[in-house]
Amino acid sequence: MLKRYISILLLVTMIGANFSRFFIYTSFELNKSFIIKELCENRNRPEMKCEGRCFLKKRLAAAEEREQKQEKEARSKAAVDVFVVNEPFVFSCTYSTPKKKHPMLFASELSEFNTEILHPPTTLA
Repeated sequence: MLKRYISILLLVTMIGANFSRFFIYTSFELNKSFIIKELCENRNRPEMKCEGRCFLKKRLAAAEEREQKQEKEARSKAAVDVFVVNEPFVFSCTYSTPKKKHPMLFASELSEFNTEILHPPTTLA
């Protein structure tokens, strides 16, 4: 049961990381009236018709910056992983000759080939 909860939690966090923009847009739409009244930089200038888009742009830019930073960290961690092998590499070749069929055996196999036409069995009615 605990494994199920842990797997669901990990799945939600992975989806949350991939859909961060979706969550930002959703929270913006759900809290649009509060953002327009309280958080918008242009709330005192209604002629601009910003309607909170300035706040949305800042949130999206911050999310993009976080994603780029995480991607850069992941690349730097991946570049550090180097495997060193202390054993020398030995390359060896072995030659083998293919087995040849004897011509007499091949001819005898052909002579045993049956040329009769196969008929399905008939049923007695």
